[in-house]
Amino acid sequence: MDERVFVYGTLRRGQRNHALLASGRLLGPFITRPLYTMLDLGAYPAVVPGGTTAVTGEVPPGTTAG
Repeated sequence: MDERVFVYGTLRRGQRNHALLASGRLLGPFITRPLYTMLDLGAYPAVVPGGTTAVTGEVPPGTTAG
């Protein structure tokens, strides 16, 4: 089974933490429906359901679960 993660912020291409992700072909940029709220938790951001914000992010290649 493929596991996919939607990343935003510093995990996106060109951002400082992108190297933490596995290399490979990006599956694409995406924008969520405007159903979320973004929170500033200090050291990192968070996205939670409920709200009116559309979040722009990317889906990097997943890993295969055994």
